[in-house]
Amino acid sequence: MVSKPPPYPFKSLPSDFVKQSFKNNIKAQQECFI
Repeated sequence: MVSKPPPYPFKSLPSDFVKQSFKNNIKAQQECFI
């Protein structure tokens, strides 16, 4: 549990984090279809 809020707002997440989560989401969808 994190008591204090993140140093940045959720709207401006790092692009790397967004890309990584996007790749993971695609992998999960592909695994579901297979």
